[in-house]
Amino acid sequence: MRIKPHYLFVPLALLLSGCDKDFATLEFDTRVQNNAYRVDVSAANIMSVYRLQLSDVLRKQGIDPEQVDMLLGESGGSTIVLSTSVFKELEEAQKAALHDALKVIVGGREQAIGVTFTLRPEDMETGSVEVREQAAALPREYTAGLGVKDVLIGVSYGLTDVLNSALAGSRQTDSEAFCSVSMTVEPQLPFYDLRLFEREGKPAEAMLTKNLYTPYSRDHIPVDIAVDMPELQAALASGDMKMSTQLTGDTAGGRVGNKRGITQLEILIGPLGQVSHEQARVEYFSHTHLESKCREMAAALGRPFTYKMGDSLDRLRSVSVY
Repeated sequence: MRIKPHYLFVPLALLLSGCDKDFATLEFDTRVQNNAYRVDVSAANIMSVYRLQLSDVLRKQGIDPEQVDMLLGESGGSTIVLSTSVFKELEEAQKAALHDALKVIVGGREQAIGVTFTLRPEDMETGSVEVREQAAALPREYTAGLGVKDVLIGVSYGLTDVLNSALAGSRQTDSEAFCSVSMTVEPQLPFYDLRLFEREGKPAEAMLTKNLYTPYSRDHIPVDIAVDMPELQAALASGDMKMSTQLTGDTAGGRVGNKRGITQLEILIGPLGQVSHEQARVEYFSHTHLESKCREMAAALGRPFTYKMGDSLDRLRSVSVY
């Protein structure tokens, strides 16, 4: 009996099916899936920014990206699984190099922005001789690490805005919105708050507040601020960015009655344009849009902001290579 040729392909097809072998799982703290409603788990449904950046990492470790398949995992669109054909498995050295490269990204998530506050008590323009002496007796420098939390949206809103709205017979006010990022401070600073003061003919100046004269006094000490991110430091020095506990009033370190020390502050990123609000309260969908725009602005500054905002490989939370 002669075997028909097309039957010879059946066992070969069975042999080749299911021959991909998973070798790594990458978990992100945000969705990497293009469309939450599609069931497609192939690389085509992974956002291009993740595919391109991951391919670049593979290439730098001597791995041909064409050799690796990327699939969505089973965690709601926030996991990427890497696999290869069993006939073209990676060498152990290649997998180890890939693991090390990705662990650098994961480890960077805990990296804080180093900041140094240098007091200038000699530049105090108010306060008694006793207050100045107490300020001069304080340590001159305080160092801390700043950790990124999330964005905050503020609006420029004052008495003039209230009066203009009242005269117009409207509850709505149009004001400039601005974007800031809330930051944790570790260790906490032994001061009441960090404020920006504008004096006639002078640019805004940062001052730390301390209760020096009485337990209820608010004595302001001029301070220089230096961070270990060159671009951020340049922006702070030029006044394009500002650091304070009083920008939106939402951070714990700036609330009235805080005597434990500054545990949070804000970095002002920049303006978001005009927004309509009612007594500084912005409509929900408008606020959501502003937050999204603010996160994009913060992510554009690079690390460590990209560890919490935007779409990039920096959103990698954990990696397992096996």
